[in-house]
Amino acid sequence: MRAEANVNDITAVNSQGVRYGGPINNLLAMEFQDRDGSDTSNDQLNFTVDYQFDDVFVKFQVGRSTSESYVSDFGTEFNLNFQEGVDTGLADVGVYYDYDADANTPGWGVTSGAENWLANPTSEMYLNGFFKREQFRENNENYFQGDVTWSLDNDFYITSIESGFKIRKKSSKNSRYLANSKRAEGQRIIAGELASGTISGVRDGVGTFPQAFFDVDKNLRDDIWQNDHLVVDNLDNCASALAADGTGYRGCRTGFQQEQAQFYDQGSDINEAYIMANIGGGKWRGNIGVRFVDTERSSLNYQSVGVDELGNTIWQPVSTQSDTQDVLPSINLSYNLTDELVIRTAASKVIDHPSLAQLRDGYDISGTYDDQGAVQEEDSQRVGVVGNPDLASYQANQFELGLEWYFTDSSLVGITAFYKDLKNIIRSQTSIRDLTGAGLYTNDGQLAEGEYAITSNYNVGEQQINGYEVQLQHDFGNGFGVQGNYTFINVPDEEFTSQDFTPITETDENGDVIVTGFETDTPYTENVRSEGNSKHTGNAQVYFENESFSARLSYNYRSQYFVGPNSQSDLVVDDRQSIDMKMTYQITENIMSTFSITNLLDEAQEYYFIRKQIEVPEGGIPQGQEAYYTQRKEKVAGNNYTTGRNFYVGLNWNF
Repeated sequence: MRAEANVNDITAVNSQGVRYGGPINNLLAMEFQDRDGSDTSNDQLNFTVDYQFDDVFVKFQVGRSTSESYVSDFGTEFNLNFQEGVDTGLADVGVYYDYDADANTPGWGVTSGAENWLANPTSEMYLNGFFKREQFRENNENYFQGDVTWSLDNDFYITSIESGFKIRKKSSKNSRYLANSKRAEGQRIIAGELASGTISGVRDGVGTFPQAFFDVDKNLRDDIWQNDHLVVDNLDNCASALAADGTGYRGCRTGFQQEQAQFYDQGSDINEAYIMANIGGGKWRGNIGVRFVDTERSSLNYQSVGVDELGNTIWQPVSTQSDTQDVLPSINLSYNLTDELVIRTAASKVIDHPSLAQLRDGYDISGTYDDQGAVQEEDSQRVGVVGNPDLASYQANQFELGLEWYFTDSSLVGITAFYKDLKNIIRSQTSIRDLTGAGLYTNDGQLAEGEYAITSNYNVGEQQINGYEVQLQHDFGNGFGVQGNYTFINVPDEEFTSQDFTPITETDENGDVIVTGFETDTPYTENVRSEGNSKHTGNAQVYFENESFSARLSYNYRSQYFVGPNSQSDLVVDDRQSIDMKMTYQITENIMSTFSITNLLDEAQEYYFIRKQIEVPEGGIPQGQEAYYTQRKEKVAGNNYTTGRNFYVGLNWNF
């Protein structure tokens, strides 16, 4: 018997509003991934040569850095064990969401009497996903750099000229391998076969969805994987392999097979050159220069191009090349108004390259049917994603003007106003593309024909940011001192062009809704919140230093910032503050010990939804997965993450 009716019948649980269930099997599932192996190595090698002759100083540098990582996971995924006509212990169990308006916290729970099996289940849950995964990553960078400084003595206010170049070659490679499994027809491995009886407790305080309840016994898990599953090359051949073997295996498993969709081999060649003149005379000084940056990128990944006669996906390598050229001027000037008062100004153009993932070509297309041959939901039909190798660099023209007061030789108070004009902001957008004749295949192995809604990245965003920064630094002269700064940023919405579309559908002979194409609306200008920018940030430090010992206590604050749009509303990270401490002691001339604590107050990172954007139907009771928003608050708690206090002890030896 099924328990869904019990879930949906739960109403008026508390005075704050309605608790809601939804399909119970989706609400209550457990994922457990045991990271049973990992290794990381990093190597750096740098060589520097300096040479001085007369008024010319020359410096050459060559270096290489490498990092390699390996991760091994063993995953188990459990779902509620509903079986028609079979009592699996769930007959009187209801699962619900709740929103406590007083605590401003969403939560979840089960009806009375069900808590025990959550901590130590027997037949109430069954093993659905069962897999091993290994991942290998490698990153390399080689560089060669040369710089020349020519000191001058002339009447043209040019004190020196600097020029140089830097050649960098970067590469990044990722490979992932999966050993998956499948249960035989009629076989269900229940949670009681893997639960050790060690109760970790029901976690019910945070988050939208519960994730873990009981502990998986690793010995029992390993035994079922090793001895109850027949090794096959393809899980689609599991039934015939089990019938031929006839020894009573409960399912099949594969050896490690490469996940071609997760493979990438990316590289970039970055060539830079610059020239800068240092200028000055009397009370003023500064520099003016220009930097040239040429970037060439390449990417290799795999794309599905159909299936073979055995149903195996056919993968084809896709190579992508792109390049950008940027000219970046800059100027910095300062003027001594008095011996203690200095005014500064600066202007420059800066860039940030798009990520290789955003540039990488290769379609990922979802068709009408899933890999089991069933018709997908309407919003999952005829959609796909693809990278954009033609993306330009993210650009910013920035200007600042500041005033600094040096009230002692090592103390100052300063204020700086700044302005940034951002161009080519990368945004993800969806457009309608006719893929007829393109030779592309959907994830279920069908040739892609007709219109598809394809999401890609485009340089469509623009934004202007302004603000100011205040800083303070003071040394008391006895080893003690203070430092601090505060920054205010006025962050208006980003502006870019967008377009909506409506699926064209028809109903087939089975009554399923089939998407056949799309109607597009007129493009319009859209304003969205800027991601990752806090309006207020600040930090303060108190320190003590002498020849052998130093100690610093730091306070950091950051106001809330926008993470990104959610299907229900905007998701933001709440205000956050932290206190860190660091101490060092010089044991000998070559040996130094360090001790530090980060997040001393154990502050969590809390995610919130902007409640006022969520639509509430007539009657005031939200529906669907947003139902725990039962109060009309502007900010509703979402997930909560904590890293805890982190302690570091180190010993540095210079030789």
